[in-house]
Amino acid sequence: MATAVLNPQVTDTEPTLRERVVDTARRVAHVSHEARMLTSIASDAVDERAYRARRAAKQARRGLDDARDEMVHRIKQEPMKAIGLALGAGLCLGAVTGLLAWLTARRTHT
Repeated sequence: MATAVLNPQVTDTEPTLRERVVDTARRVAHVSHEARMLTSIASDAVDERAYRARRAAKQARRGLDDARDEMVHRIKQEPMKAIGLALGAGLCLGAVTGLLAWLTARRTHT
């Protein structure tokens, strides 16, 4: 089986002005194409992230709505337990706030 070898012509002459202009135009076109591709890739990435963020916000909103509905249901089913939990949470919050106020006042008077 015979193989063909393509040898480029070796020239010792400098390229003509026309060849240099054509080569420069070809390179500019290539760089322009690459810049458009990068712009397109970046735009697609931004669009994908925005889509994911909107989807996550919708899921979070649905989760909050479900939690609120569950809370309303439980309060209706066991109102005394809900009142007791609210009272306990209020007392704890009041105790912590009072303690912090007392510590702050004590520190400023010394």
